[in-house]
Amino acid sequence: DYSGEVSSNGGFLVEKGDWVYFINGIEDYTSENTFGQVVKGAVVRAKKAELSSKDKTVDVVVPEIVYSTQKGNGNGLFIFGDYIYYATPCSEKNANGDVKNTEIEYMRTKLDGSETKVIANLSTNSDPFRFVQLDNVCYLAVYTSNDDGDKVIRVYNADTQSLVKESKKV
Repeated sequence: DYSGEVSSNGGFLVEKGDWVYFINGIEDYTSENTFGQVVKGAVVRAKKAELSSKDKTVDVVVPEIVYSTQKGNGNGLFIFGDYIYYATPCSEKNANGDVKNTEIEYMRTKLDGSETKVIANLSTNSDPFRFVQLDNVCYLAVYTSNDDGDKVIRVYNADTQSLVKESKKV
């Protein structure tokens, strides 16, 4: 059962119903980030009722590094509906075979760990971001630079993985 109220959206720990979702430690953006093999820095969940028990079980929900250089509220985990939203260093390689980990991918994964999708990929891993929901649609807002070097806000639709708005110079 993944129903229930959400609290602490945007931090490093988010509660939803009977579950607590949190980032399992901190990893650097240069650490190995192969999907399915990450434990430290991954998103795990535990039942709230089991948190004080020695026999608690935690499940890895997002087996990749959740990362942002922007610390504080609004740059961590977000839960809307049946999905958890987050940022992770890019694990793809460039033409020289180097990992493009200075880029960041904004992603979503179902709360049961299935159905992971990339929402957007940006060239820097230090932009402030926030996920918000409006009329049952989740959006990603990123304060970033355009091709001219001007600071702008880009808004992406998380369902369609498309850019829906870019502000003028901020």
